Amino acid sequence: MQKRCILLFVILNLLFSLAAIRICSVILGVSTDAADTQSGVTIEIGQNRGTIYDCNGEPLTDTTYIYKAAVPPSADAIAAVSGYLNDAQRQRLQEGYPICVTVDEHFYHENIRVFKIAQRYDALPPAPHLIGYTDGDGVGVCGIEKSYEELLQGGNLSVRFQQDAHGNILSGIEPELIQEGQAPGSVTLTIDKNIQRAAQQAAEKYLPKGAVVVLENSTGKIRAMASTPTFDPNNVQADLDSAQSPFINRALSAYNTGSVFKLCTAACALENNLQPRHTCTGNIDIQGVLFHCLQRDGHGLMDMRTALAVSCNTYFIALGQQLPAHALYKLAKAFCFGQSTTLCEGLESAAGTLPNPDTLQSPAATANFSFGQGDLMTTPLQIASMVQTICNDGGLIRPSLIEQITARDGTVRTEQPAAATRVLQPQTARTLQSYMIYTVESGTGAAAKPERIGAGGKTATAETGQTDNGREIVQAWFAGFFPDVDPKYTVVVLSEDGQTGGQSAAPVFKAIADSLY
Repeated sequence: MQKRCILLFVILNLLFSLAAIRICSVILGVSTDAADTQSGVTIEIGQNRGTIYDCNGEPLTDTTYIYKAAVPPSADAIAAVSGYLNDAQRQRLQEGYPICVTVDEHFYHENIRVFKIAQRYDALPPAPHLIGYTDGDGVGVCGIEKSYEELLQGGNLSVRFQQDAHGNILSGIEPELIQEGQAPGSVTLTIDKNIQRAAQQAAEKYLPKGAVVVLENSTGKIRAMASTPTFDPNNVQADLDSAQSPFINRALSAYNTGSVFKLCTAACALENNLQPRHTCTGNIDIQGVLFHCLQRDGHGLMDMRTALAVSCNTYFIALGQQLPAHALYKLAKAFCFGQSTTLCEGLESAAGTLPNPDTLQSPAATANFSFGQGDLMTTPLQIASMVQTICNDGGLIRPSLIEQITARDGTVRTEQPAAATRVLQPQTARTLQSYMIYTVESGTGAAAKPERIGAGGKTATAETGQTDNGREIVQAWFAGFFPDVDPKYTVVVLSEDGQTGGQSAAPVFKAIADSLY
């Protein structure tokens, strides 16, 4: 009997153990099923895109912030954000779905989490034509944004709300910020934010349509580039149909050149030991083609310095006839006229137009070329490069825009400026510098003279052959440098459909120099 009781006890224990194991497995199975059915709802609130910096490490993008509130569909939360909601957002909350809504910086509610999200562009962003913009999907459309899309593209920033098995938002659990994808890289430009701001402010004040380029003379680095009219990268749609073509980067577009090209003609003459005198009577006949000076009754006896200062056409036409065959064309090629400038992959300037060398066998065509008219078209960046060469004692350095690239893994690659190419003899360059200083002190560039420092420059009023209601359309230029001693910066200003270089472009140069000094 005792053995039978022990056996029965063992059997009953075994049965109870098996039952307990079964009950536990069922309970665990139910818990797992419940966890599997419990899910979350995710709402995208922004993008984690790589920053674009200036040469000093100051951000050019992502400098301002917006505040996104992750709102659960509870009565007190809905009441707290009521003033921020539109009809669609309010309806979604009332239907039991969470939302994210933009709120003020100081908004607070104990049951609502607020996320600080970088806004890609300011209301008045620096260098929008260079930086470009992204589309609705956050993909770069133009400018640096497009050129470095693969590097700058990061993942989405999302907020995840927890739900129970029935799809209800779980109260008491804060929503989670989720960053998808790899960390993006970044791009550092040669642009200096302070110089860019000065250039943009001056351009927007004086140039309804036009461009400004600022180069650092010793390196060829682009320190500022502005184009007007501009556009709002936060609301591109608003400017798509504008007749003013705000999306064109006029600093990289080709225009009729006019008298700023006289610097090239003067340089060519100096390189060939020519500094003749010439008596301007107001016009000059070149094999039956009559060319006029702006001073219709003539400037009288001119040397090169005075001719540059008053921008005498007949002096440079006569000078062009004395130059060796194709010498002026070859120097223009050396200055990179007629060639595009690549700033980075996918971003380059127009090539402009140089006359065909064969056409320059005609004395009349050479005459036009000598003072920057005829087929010649150049970009503000090309003119800036020519003046930079003059300021750099004859050494041309190809303009550059990219300072360094930071890869996704944090590796940094610094871009080195191009080596200088000898285009002019140092004495030629220094002579031209002195003539340009005289032009600002005593010639057509007087309106460009800064308040506190000296400067040099050259004006131009380029004919286009086009009219608007009987009024001739001209392109007004000023190309110069400052300070006058050891010049640090070249500044070129284009006023599209302006008046004269002295009236429309020179004041922009002065405003920039005064702002920086």
